Amino acid sequence: MFIKKNVTRLLVCLLVLSMLAVPALAMPQGGQEQLELLEEIALYIDEYGLFPAGDLTLEGVTAEDLENDPDLFYEIVDSWLADDKYGYFLTAEEYEIGFGSSVTPAASGGIGIGIDTVVPTGLYVESILPGSSAEESGIVLGSQIISADGVDITDMNYMDGRLYLIGEPDTVVTVGYMNPGSTEVHYEDLERRRINVGNVTYGMIEGTDIGYISITQFDTINDALDFVDAYNVILPAAGATSVIIDLRNNLGGMVNIAFMMFDATTDEEGLLFCELIGNGKSELTSLSYYSFGWTEEDLADLQLTEGIWEPEDIVVLVNEDTASASEILAGALQAHGMAVLVGTGTRGKAHSQYHVELTTGDMLVFTMARIELHEIGFYDEIGIIPDHEVEQIATPGTELGFEEIYPDNAIFSGTKMKDRVTGLQERLRLLGYYRTEPTGVFDDYTVWALNRFQALLGLRQTPYASVPALRALDAWMELVLVYEDTQLDYGIGLCAS
Repeated sequence: MFIKKNVTRLLVCLLVLSMLAVPALAMPQGGQEQLELLEEIALYIDEYGLFPAGDLTLEGVTAEDLENDPDLFYEIVDSWLADDKYGYFLTAEEYEIGFGSSVTPAASGGIGIGIDTVVPTGLYVESILPGSSAEESGIVLGSQIISADGVDITDMNYMDGRLYLIGEPDTVVTVGYMNPGSTEVHYEDLERRRINVGNVTYGMIEGTDIGYISITQFDTINDALDFVDAYNVILPAAGATSVIIDLRNNLGGMVNIAFMMFDATTDEEGLLFCELIGNGKSELTSLSYYSFGWTEEDLADLQLTEGIWEPEDIVVLVNEDTASASEILAGALQAHGMAVLVGTGTRGKAHSQYHVELTTGDMLVFTMARIELHEIGFYDEIGIIPDHEVEQIATPGTELGFEEIYPDNAIFSGTKMKDRVTGLQERLRLLGYYRTEPTGVFDDYTVWALNRFQALLGLRQTPYASVPALRALDAWMELVLVYEDTQLDYGIGLCAS
């Protein structure tokens, strides 16, 4: 895999989609059950919570009170977590929708497709996983999923529609889909398989001897093993002399996975990684993490025949959405002088949370410790300051030099105005609807891509580019920013100098 030097990032300012915003679903039933659940929650918060608030004794609260007041249960929990900005209670259903398989990836299976989350309704295939049943089917990039086991999911949003596709591994779901540019619905029985979505990607930066590793989340042991393999085996074997580790937009995950990755970069024992400092009651009152060093047996187990790689330079890319566990990894590498950080200041989330499954199957998330980094200390709401502050350069969509579309005049199939059609395709491609190089031919695929855009805005579906659609498309160019990856370019320059 080769990474191009200039990676563009697209920001559509008009559309805001919160993946962790969840609707209120089923809450514990019955006043006595709610009372017992509150008692369980109180025990956890009292024992492990870093920010307990309110009266945790439930004095004066009865099962009858909870039965008669539907809001009382949440009012009490909210009062206990009032000082914990990361704390909340979720029913089992809410937790599954909010976190899904990203937290427990082995709990369910899938057909192996990634869904385009930009479009609010309609399930369009954004990616297909190797080895999945989708890869063996007639589904292609851009296909729209129409139904699952006879249930029409055409107009569902991503979060609702995905629930009909995932399920127990080794079960079968009948999927109806339409391929790009076609109105014909195909039906196939697809096997759900365990999906192990990797959060670590890597390759050589094209035309250089610099390796590149991107970590989007710290999820499972497989992420740590993938990093160990990429860092210590694959990239050195490919001729890398330096490496860029990209932690931008990585909101964190499991701290122990980040620690394992840090350990994969050094053979020294006893380097302080971070400290977790709790509330004084639990066994985790103060817990320090140190690098453990590598024995000959450890290296042999992981097939690291050449030992731990020592690149000439390590550059870590960070930004304002580098948070939690990714801040710990970046900060530890920086604090020990092992890497230089490039980008913008990180988020500053220096607290660690427990995700506790309660006896009812519902989930309590609360802060159990603050994090202090070696040499950096407590960085909450401050963030990790990069060694080289580098902003991304944004170019408005109106300045990209696209062909004119003259939005006050419709574009019909069979038109001879190739430049206008090319301009239409260029804009649709920028927004992610048209997925190939512009041809200047107003074909069925162009109509299909245009109608996806019109569906987003609630416009009437048409076999031509209408004036309202063209005007809307033109207006969107003022709301789109394309980012040149100046941070990556700067990192490459540091490694090459």
